[in-house]
Amino acid sequence: MTIENPIPSASGMPSAPVGATWPGDYPCTQRTRVGAAIAFGWKRSWKNFWWLLLAAIIISAISSAINGLFSLTAGKAEVGPFQDSILLFAFSDPSTYGQLVKPIVEMSVVPLALAIIGLIVQYLVTSFFTFGVIRTALAVTAGDRIHIGKLFSFHGFGRYIASSIIVGLLITAAIVIPFGGGLAISISSKHVVWALFGLVIAIVLAIVLSLFFCLFGYAILGEEAKGVSSLGRSWALVKPHFWAILGLQILLILIVIGIFVAAIVGGVFALCIGLLATIPMAITLTLGVPALAYAYIYRVLSGQPVS
Repeated sequence: MTIENPIPSASGMPSAPVGATWPGDYPCTQRTRVGAAIAFGWKRSWKNFWWLLLAAIIISAISSAINGLFSLTAGKAEVGPFQDSILLFAFSDPSTYGQLVKPIVEMSVVPLALAIIGLIVQYLVTSFFTFGVIRTALAVTAGDRIHIGKLFSFHGFGRYIASSIIVGLLITAAIVIPFGGGLAISISSKHVVWALFGLVIAIVLAIVLSLFFCLFGYAILGEEAKGVSSLGRSWALVKPHFWAILGLQILLILIVIGIFVAAIVGGVFALCIGLLATIPMAITLTLGVPALAYAYIYRVLSGQPVS
């Protein structure tokens, strides 16, 4: 499984000559194996293990704190355990509606609003740290010194959010339209096979679109792609090498599963105390290996050197 010669950058950045070798452990050549991307991600994850562990701790702590804050606030806004009984009593006596039901309905809006705000904030926080990990991975492939500030930069974040929302809408449409159409045909014809067919088409389209747009975050930072042009750039980079990227994604999924299985088994054999070491190690590697492997692939396909 190989990735052929890189695609020239649309932003005027230098491209690697055919057969050129750049300084570093993994040269950028005309034919680059997907295995080299995984090897790069694995090796550099161990090399930067303590930084990745610190990043994982910070991301988990901030995300958990925000989730807990909104959950606690929404919980305090709830009416209480007797809400259902009050509603039942109110419906049995319509004259009590203004005194009982209306306040309950108005109070129920508060936790709902808080839940929606919480979901939006969590999405923004998750996207922010995902973008930070991409920034760090690109810094590693460039041979730059990494520091915790890489996680907290807002440079390009607006473009990343706009592009990710568009990708999310496209994937949602790719799922809803074929599955909804198949379900409608299945109901009218009373043949469940159409619903299953629509589901299969939806899954395939979602996977294809996810792969075609998997490099847009790297293009925003690596080439300063303006607006949502990063989506077109990702599409152009992935299109000639779609099957290789698909193979890379499958291998990364298997590696992540293998890491967690090994961590759990190893921790259990160490009388469960070992889980305190193996689980953080697994989380750290699953954070670093995929991001670094894709950063490597992005550099190669865009004709940039890998250090």
